[in-house]
Amino acid sequence: MSGMVRESFRGVWIRVLRNYPWFAGGLAGIVLAWLLVEWVVIFSPLSTSRVAWWVAHVGYFFLTAIPETALLRLADNIVAGRRPQQDLAPRLAIIVRYTLLKFILGPVFLLGLALLILPGLYVDARLALAGFHVVVESRPVLAAIRQSLARSRGRVAPLMILVLSLLAMNLLGLALMGVGLLLTLPASCVVLAAAYRSTAGTDVAGRRGTN
Repeated sequence: MSGMVRESFRGVWIRVLRNYPWFAGGLAGIVLAWLLVEWVVIFSPLSTSRVAWWVAHVGYFFLTAIPETALLRLADNIVAGRRPQQDLAPRLAIIVRYTLLKFILGPVFLLGLALLILPGLYVDARLALAGFHVVVESRPVLAAIRQSLARSRGRVAPLMILVLSLLAMNLLGLALMGVGLLLTLPASCVVLAAAYRSTAGTDVAGRRGTN
């Protein structure tokens, strides 16, 4: 296994379990956002409105971006040796950028998968760290994508192995009646944070907290 992949997975379960209450809070936020959308489209007085259906599902991407950005920052804090709760408060600019990133990368990832497994893994490997460039470095969306492409250059093979490993790990978590995802999803965030740290270098500290 590649050195970068091995280092990214090193100590991941200890890190997750030691900080699990924080991860549990982020996962709970995602579930609550999903329940809210389901209530709007199924049980609320607006359930028969097609407009409300679209607004609710678009809003879901924004609502889930709040706990998702917190999870990425939490994972980065843990890997970087900072206090887990440092800078976890949501910032509107970051949430909006991360939401836009999801709208861009979602179709790109689906297209990669439609082109069979190898192209899908390649696309995932090149763009897998873009979210950290938005959340940790406060980069604009297109700049974060360019940075992910630049940082992954020359590291595509190990990043593809990393993405494939995380996919297998989360499929295993899903196979365990879905309960395993409560552990594998936080572990995935920590592994990606470690990979992000190993590729981003000292540039992270210089941009952290800027807008």
